[in-house]
Amino acid sequence: MRLKNKFVKWWVQNLLSKKFTRAVPGFIVTTFDNFSNKTSYRLLLLPEDIFVNIENRLVDKSEKYKESLVKLGEDWGYNFAYLLGVPVYTGENEKAVQRFISFAYKYGLTSWVRDVKYLNIDLRKGEIRAKSTDFVIARKNGMGLILYQGCIKGLFQYVFNKKIEITSIKLSKDFSDIEFTMSITDKRYNPSFKYSREVLSQYREINAIRSLSHFKEGGDSAIYDKVFKTEDGLFYWRDYCLIYVGCIVLYLLESRIKEKQVLFDIGFDWGKEFFQGENLNFFLKTFVLFGFGDVAVIPGKTPKVVMKYFPWEPLEKDVNDFSLVRGILSGALSSVYSKEIHLKKTSLMKKHDLFEAVFQ
Repeated sequence: MRLKNKFVKWWVQNLLSKKFTRAVPGFIVTTFDNFSNKTSYRLLLLPEDIFVNIENRLVDKSEKYKESLVKLGEDWGYNFAYLLGVPVYTGENEKAVQRFISFAYKYGLTSWVRDVKYLNIDLRKGEIRAKSTDFVIARKNGMGLILYQGCIKGLFQYVFNKKIEITSIKLSKDFSDIEFTMSITDKRYNPSFKYSREVLSQYREINAIRSLSHFKEGGDSAIYDKVFKTEDGLFYWRDYCLIYVGCIVLYLLESRIKEKQVLFDIGFDWGKEFFQGENLNFFLKTFVLFGFGDVAVIPGKTPKVVMKYFPWEPLEKDVNDFSLVRGILSGALSSVYSKEIHLKKTSLMKKHDLFEAVFQ
C-alpha cells in the first residue's frame, strides 16, 4: 500500500489525524470506530529526544538492553491492538487484515513517520515488508528499539497471533530511510502480559475525559492547533519533535528497567533545557497539553506537583515511582525557579474512578 498523490497524503496527515486522535487539555486518546472495541486508548505527547537518549544510554551500558527495549515495545504494540479491538487474522478474513494495514499505514502517517513508501503483507509467503522516511527515534539513532522494532512488531503479533521475526533492516547512511522485512513464523506468540477483560471497564472509567479545575485556557482541542506545529504528520513545539506514546510505556519502563537514575537524569536534562527562562504558568500548560491530566504545583521549600487524572494502567500494581516523569518535572522546576530542584518521591493514589500522582 502507498499513497497515490501528495493531496491524499496531506488529507491523511492534516484532517484524518483528528479523527484518529482526540486531544483536549489534560487528555489525549485514540479510538477507532471501525474496530470492535470502543475503548479510548490513553496517550501522552512526549519528546522524541527522550526516547532517543533512553535507547542510546541504556544500550551503551549493556547490549542486553536492546532485547529488553524491543520486548517492551512489543508488549506496548500488542496491548494497543488488543485494547482497540483490532481484528485477529483467522485464515479466512483477509479483508480484516487489509483493514488493519490501512489503519497502520494511516496512523503511522499521523503520529510517527514523515512518509511511508510502502507497507505490504504477502500472506502466501508469510512476509511483511515496509519502507519509510523519517521514522521517529530510529531516524536519529538508527535503532528505534521501542517503537520501530518493538511496537510495530507487537501490533502484527496480535493480528496474526504468531511470533514475528525481523529478518532484515536496511538503513540509509543518515538513517532517514528505513526498510524492513518481517517473517510470520508458525510459532504462537505469547505476550508477557495482556489486559484482562475485567479491567477494560475500569480502564475506560478511570481514563475518561473530565473537566479540569486548574487549567484556565479552555477545554477544547483548538489550543493544540495554536501551540503545536505539524510538519508532514510530525508534531513540533518550538524545535522539539513530540510523539504520541501509549501511557503503558511509562509503566513498562518503570517496572522493567533497573537503571532508574538513568531514566531520571535523561528526564531532568530535557526538562531543564526545554523550560529555560519559562515561568510556572508555562510549566502547568505544558504538562496539561502533554496529556498528564489536571496539573497543579503546591509551593514550598521543595515544590510539590499534583497530577489529578494521571494516566492509569493495570500495571499500576507493579510500580511505585515514575523516575522519568519525576526527572522531567525536576529539571523543569529547576529552570522555572532558577535553582536546582530534585523531586525525590512519587505517591500514587487510586480511589474509585480517580487516579492521582504526586511528585515531591
